[in-house]
Amino acid sequence: MKKASLLLAILLSFLIVGCTKQELRTPSEQGTRPNDGTIPFASVSELRALQASENIVNYEIARKAAVLDMASFFNEFSELGATAPYSLSSEPVVIYEKTGEPKFYEFIVFDSKGVGFATITTFARKEVNTFSACVLPYIREYSLENSQMYSSVYPEIPTKLQLRSVPNSNLLGDTPEILTKNEVSDFWRRIENESDVFDIPDEALLQRSQTSLRSLKNYTIPKFDKDNLKRTRFAGWCGPSAMAWVYRGFFTHYKGDKIPLHGDAFSSYDHAKYSMYRNSDNRNTSYISDECPLIKDIEVKSRTLEGIIKGATLPDDFDKTVKEFFPGFYIDRHKGAIKGAPRRAIQRGNPVYMVVVTGDVQLHYIIGFGTKDKYGWFGIHSDSWILVTDNGTQISKHNYMPYYRSSNFFNYSNKYTHMGEFVQP
Repeated sequence: MKKASLLLAILLSFLIVGCTKQELRTPSEQGTRPNDGTIPFASVSELRALQASENIVNYEIARKAAVLDMASFFNEFSELGATAPYSLSSEPVVIYEKTGEPKFYEFIVFDSKGVGFATITTFARKEVNTFSACVLPYIREYSLENSQMYSSVYPEIPTKLQLRSVPNSNLLGDTPEILTKNEVSDFWRRIENESDVFDIPDEALLQRSQTSLRSLKNYTIPKFDKDNLKRTRFAGWCGPSAMAWVYRGFFTHYKGDKIPLHGDAFSSYDHAKYSMYRNSDNRNTSYISDECPLIKDIEVKSRTLEGIIKGATLPDDFDKTVKEFFPGFYIDRHKGAIKGAPRRAIQRGNPVYMVVVTGDVQLHYIIGFGTKDKYGWFGIHSDSWILVTDNGTQISKHNYMPYYRSSNFFNYSNKYTHMGEFVQP
């Protein structure tokens, strides 16, 4: 048999996973599409037509990477209640920019009954030197208008919960790290002339990956590794809500009053001050009202530009508010080279806030508090994901728990603007 190609070696180097005792299979024709046809998978002819552009990633290569991601998230999929064996759609849903150029490929993960329950998103354009963008524990609502447009409702963001960008970029301060063209072009140049990976069945690819896997480690900051905290959201704008969630991870009370968590009985806290409710269609996640004292006080302190940007919390104001509200804590703002910084901060036991671009003109605060890391030969770190949560804009609106987002996505050109580490001296 011909030795593994350069492309396969790169795939394994970046996306190696173990599949020992994991039930995975090559999807059958019957198992790759839902019977009701609600997921708008692209046809093979459509996908091949897109690849006429040199800037578009071959979807078959992207799918092989997604197969390895599927195995890497076996435990997380099991925790969702999905029964193995799992399979991956043979074609993706294509997400487009408003310019009409592909942005992402969304591959759907199916359970043993052929029911789709998760999404593995890969980059559709050669703008980053990796494959994976994020892994979502749900399937987006494709019946909505413009659901396949990244610039419109991807992800779907309720107006009240979004943080809009500032027209004057100087107000934002830091300069985001942008991958150089050489970094990206060198990566894809190594892949372009390779094609034999297409002929490798899913099972064979997974078996080969086992020979290179040395370690796959998960870490969640202990204070935040609590089911009831993960199921709790603070309603309101994303900046104050993100800060309040981290506050509750470190402190149980604010001004002498207990801050409730999902599952608490109403008698265990002052209901008049901390109103907690659940959406009628989701009994597994609780929201704390933005009228609570913690959120209201945070908003007053962190809204120095309220008259200019409605609802916005700028990073400098976020940092100052943390120093005032969190006894013994301060924010270490990472500037300049931020690649890998969230993962290293979390592994030090410090949660991080990240301001990410969720559309052409929208910025959003998310909180990172866990990591999933891959290590190959000689203990060399090869890839990682960050466990993130927020105020519900990208998570609870779909009634799901926090999810893992590829750390590479945070270094994506212009899609990561700020990162702050919650530090306790």
